[in-house]
Amino acid sequence: MKVDDTAMLPLFVAHYNLIRKHQALGKTSAEAAGIRLKGGKDRWLSLIKQAEDWARSKSGETEPY
Repeated sequence: MKVDDTAMLPLFVAHYNLIRKHQALGKTSAEAAGIRLKGGKDRWLSLIKQAEDWARSKSGETEPY
Protein backbone atom coordinates (compact mmCIF):
# COMPACT_ATOMS: atom_id res chain seq x y z
CA MET A 1 0.00 0.00 0.00
CA LYS A 2 1.34 3.40 -0.93
CA VAL A 3 1.40 6.13 1.71
CA ASP A 4 -0.92 8.26 -0.44
CA ASP A 5 -3.59 5.55 -0.23
CA THR A 6 -3.92 5.52 3.55
CA ALA A 7 -6.65 7.23 5.54
CA MET A 8 -4.01 8.78 7.78
CA LEU A 9 -2.69 11.22 5.18
CA PRO A 10 -5.74 13.54 5.17
CA LEU A 11 -5.76 13.46 8.98
CA PHE A 12 -2.08 14.35 9.08
CA VAL A 13 -2.64 17.26 6.68
CA ALA A 14 -5.56 18.50 8.81
CA HIS A 15 -3.44 18.22 11.95
CA TYR A 16 -0.48 19.98 10.34
CA ASN A 17 -2.51 22.89 8.94
CA LEU A 18 -5.37 23.28 11.43
CA ILE A 19 -4.37 21.81 14.80
CA ARG A 20 -0.59 22.01 15.25
CA LYS A 21 0.88 25.38 16.18
CA HIS A 22 3.85 26.48 14.08
CA GLN A 23 6.94 26.84 16.26
CA ALA A 24 8.06 30.19 14.84
CA LEU A 25 4.62 31.72 14.28
CA GLY A 26 3.08 30.59 17.55
CA LYS A 27 -0.17 29.79 15.74
CA THR A 28 -1.44 27.29 13.20
CA SER A 29 -0.92 27.70 9.47
CA ALA A 30 -4.67 28.19 9.11
CA GLU A 31 -4.69 30.94 11.76
CA ALA A 32 -1.83 32.66 9.93
CA ALA A 33 -4.04 32.58 6.81
CA GLY A 34 -6.96 34.09 8.73
CA ILE A 35 -8.92 30.86 9.29
CA ARG A 36 -10.07 30.38 12.88
CA LEU A 37 -11.46 27.32 14.61
CA LYS A 38 -14.23 27.94 17.09
CA GLY A 39 -13.90 26.24 20.42
CA GLY A 40 -11.46 25.77 23.18
CA LYS A 41 -8.80 23.30 24.12
CA ASP A 42 -9.98 20.31 22.07
CA ARG A 43 -9.13 21.53 18.58
CA TRP A 44 -9.99 18.19 16.93
CA LEU A 45 -13.49 18.27 18.40
CA SER A 46 -13.93 21.88 17.29
CA LEU A 47 -12.80 20.97 13.77
CA ILE A 48 -15.21 18.03 13.58
CA LYS A 49 -18.15 20.11 14.86
CA GLN A 50 -17.43 22.92 12.40
CA ALA A 51 -17.18 20.42 9.54
CA GLU A 52 -20.52 18.91 10.58
CA ASP A 53 -22.15 22.36 10.76
CA TRP A 54 -20.74 23.28 7.35
CA ALA A 55 -21.97 20.02 5.77
CA ARG A 56 -25.41 20.51 7.32
CA SER A 57 -25.65 24.09 6.02
CA LYS A 58 -24.68 22.97 2.50
CA SER A 59 -27.28 20.19 2.45
CA GLY A 60 -30.06 22.32 3.92
CA GLU A 61 -30.50 20.01 6.92
CA THR A 62 -31.20 21.46 10.34
CA GLU A 63 -30.96 18.36 12.53
CA PRO A 64 -27.64 16.86 13.70
CA TYR A 65 -26.48 13.73 11.88
